[in-house]
Amino acid sequence: MLLLTSCVSVPRATVTLSGELSQMIVHSRQSHLQLLDQYTAMRKAEVDRFLEEEYIPAFTGRFVRESGVLHNIQAANTDEAKGAEILEFAVAALPVIYQERAVMMQAVDEMDKLIRTSIEAHYQQMLQTNQALTAYLGSAADVVQTREELQRQLRVNVDTLIPLDKMNKVMEKMLQAGAKAEDIPVLLEDFKEKLNEVKDGKTK
Repeated sequence: MLLLTSCVSVPRATVTLSGELSQMIVHSRQSHLQLLDQYTAMRKAEVDRFLEEEYIPAFTGRFVRESGVLHNIQAANTDEAKGAEILEFAVAALPVIYQERAVMMQAVDEMDKLIRTSIEAHYQQMLQTNQALTAYLGSAADVVQTREELQRQLRVNVDTLIPLDKMNKVMEKMLQAGAKAEDIPVLLEDFKEKLNEVKDGKTK
């Protein structure tokens, strides 16, 4: 790292290094966003697994018991009548299942969006600081001050930038067998509050 004082001229190589640093910031941003893309895709796959293996079997079993559809099918005298009962069951059950999936996927997308916005803002600030560093190369005192600000931003806590642990906790609650679609907005609001607390430095 160059040691700059007010009486030392800034080498031309410094300008080149500043430009390279901008590229490093851009590449780091892309890597973080790709990580988030992969994580979000993994979580959406987990939602589908939960629906297929846990929610749908439990929901259909409860629906059959409460609706009496099984009794109606057994009481039907013809295959056509049995088919009509099954179709009626599907027409009633599928929208509920689709709605459950839509609400869960929307929650994952919302958390992804919040974290993505945080990442974008962080790297945008870093780029702006580095651009200011380049612009201030004629003044060594300004370079030192701006460089120190950039170094502070580079020492970001990854858990703060990408709080996957907070998202994990929401997902765990959302994928519990007894979770209801109407409970998910409350979980999302809790996630937003915790995300803001992390940004403000109120929690670790």
